[in-house]
Amino acid sequence: MRFAVVILTLVLAVTACGGGSPQQSSSSAETSHPQSSTGSAALSWDPVTEDTRGNPLQDLAGYKIHYGTSAEAMDTVDVLEDPSQTTYIVQGLSPGTWYFAASAYTTDGTEGAVSDVGSKTID
Repeated sequence: MRFAVVILTLVLAVTACGGGSPQQSSSSAETSHPQSSTGSAALSWDPVTEDTRGNPLQDLAGYKIHYGTSAEAMDTVDVLEDPSQTTYIVQGLSPGTWYFAASAYTTDGTEGAVSDVGSKTID
C-alpha cells in the first residue's frame, strides 16, 4: 500500500470578497480591508510527486482541503479531484480564526499525511 508524501506549503491570503488578519504559522499572507461579513482564504501548495518511499507517484487523484475553527477539529473537508490543482479558495468564512491544512489522496482512496496547519483570522 502506498501513501502519498504530502509536503505542502500553505499560503493564506484574503481575496477581495472578504477581510481579515492572517496569523503567521509557517505560511505567508496578504490582507485586504473587509468588504462584507464573510471572508475567504486562498491556499496554494507544491504538488505531490513521490510516495513515502521516494518513488514517483503514479496514482495521485487529488487533494483534500481540511478546515475549521480549531486546529484540532478541522471538520470541513473539500475534495479536489484534479491532481494538477495547486490552489484553492475557501469562501464564505464567518468572522473568527480559521485553520487550514491539506492532504493528497491516490486513486485507490489512500490519503497521505496532512500538511502543516496555517491559520487566518476573518474580521
